[in-house]
Amino acid sequence: MKMKIRRSLLIIACAALLLVPLAACSDEEEVGVEQPLAPGQTKVEPAVKLPWEQTGDATLKVLSSNAFRTGAGEFVYLVGEIENTGSEPVGNVKVTARMIDDTGAVVATKETTALLRRVPAGGKTPYSTAMDAREAVKYTIEVTADAAPPEPRNRLEVQDAQATEPKAGYVWLSGVVKNVGDVAAQSVQVIGVMYDAQGAVVDATTQDLEGTLEPGATQSFKFNINFRDAKSHVLMVQAEDVP
Repeated sequence: MKMKIRRSLLIIACAALLLVPLAACSDEEEVGVEQPLAPGQTKVEPAVKLPWEQTGDATLKVLSSNAFRTGAGEFVYLVGEIENTGSEPVGNVKVTARMIDDTGAVVATKETTALLRRVPAGGKTPYSTAMDAREAVKYTIEVTADAAPPEPRNRLEVQDAQATEPKAGYVWLSGVVKNVGDVAAQSVQVIGVMYDAQGAVVDATTQDLEGTLEPGATQSFKFNINFRDAKSHVLMVQAEDVP
């Protein structure tokens, strides 16, 4: 694989729900612990029934892909998860979705980058994008990646994580990121992932934290994410070392 910009980051994840104790963070490069979501009164956004298949090299295996209508109705959100089944970590994971009409013609193409910057061997990363699906009857997904950036030296944890009861189609995820290592971190990003009862991703989004997180420092976060009848969620945090 072609080496691109050298970056380092941390993938340490913990998940917790309102009134559910925070799960302890596990070893480095673990992707988190799923926790159940509290039931709530909310309108559930139905998935669009679009069959899909993966094309190209399947070393980066698409575990799930769901399509949901946007407010405009002509576009869909594609959300899913990819597993690195290879023996080496990868970086800059690119996801290319192609919408296909009933004649077999490609009517829309969209390329996006998966949410984790570095995916270890055996690790998983969510992806999320939006694209035109007006004439589509199915779609394909192709996944490529570059060599992984160096493993980071910083060490971050998500603490005091909570999720509100679903309302108006959303839940609020909140918590604190703490630098428990001895190396300062920058470009800190929290990733929230929602899973349905079958373990498929139904939404994934990110929240960037401002500034540098020095050793021992903490910074709180709070962001909303689509509920979509999710049954569990995971919170992850990644960052780059301060030079």
